[in-house]
Amino acid sequence: MNGMINDPGQILGNAGTTLHVTGPIKFESDERGAVVHVTVTQGGSEVTGDSDFTPSNAQHWSATICGTAKFVRDDTARCEATATVRKTDGSFEEYPEPGDPVWAREIDLW
Repeated sequence: MNGMINDPGQILGNAGTTLHVTGPIKFESDERGAVVHVTVTQGGSEVTGDSDFTPSNAQHWSATICGTAKFVRDDTARCEATATVRKTDGSFEEYPEPGDPVWAREIDLW
């Protein structure tokens, strides 16, 4: 599986505590799909959450994550993601593989 993070991310609502992030994803033939685990950090604010299960025929993943920390629009944040992949044989794999860096990038929040 290969995944990335799109820029920008979106702050939902007026409270600034709910974020929507997305990214492209490509699966291998022996994979059924994945759940993407996301952490977004901006200054002292951090929120962590998961996408819904993304099936292997999807081209993008998305996650709406909620927390208590307040995020600021029109500013950058750091987004990091990993994934738990379900294989066609029913087993699971973690991505990135041990020793590889997590998917990460600076994103604009709007």
